[in-house]
Amino acid sequence: MFSKLFYKGPGLLELRERYAKQRRLDQQAQIVTARETVIDARVTAVWLISDPLGWPAFDPGVTDVQIEGPVEADVEFRRSIGRTKVRAILAVVEPEREISWAGEASGGEGRAPESARPGEAGIGCP
Repeated sequence: MFSKLFYKGPGLLELRERYAKQRRLDQQAQIVTARETVIDARVTAVWLISDPLGWPAFDPGVTDVQIEGPVEADVEFRRSIGRTKVRAILAVVEPEREISWAGEASGGEGRAPESARPGEAGIGCP
């Protein structure tokens, strides 16, 4: 536990290439979390996460979204979550299946995968 306190982790570009694009988590990071939600709906009905510019419409905590190009892998975007400024790079973009990115905020770094996949009970969003 004490070693995690001083662990800096990989840089943003390495985080994107070795972790986000490979769908891996940095298990040594200070915070590692995962969750899954099942939604009984078609993918197209819940695929709001595919456009970062639209995030403020369903998450009022997200503001000031700026993206450096089209929504595709290797494009940088920025946003604010409350008072925290976040810089991120899209890693995987598969429409109606997955969008993930590697990002940094306040000196911390992380990987944020969002995906939607058809399942027996509806759509799984890990």
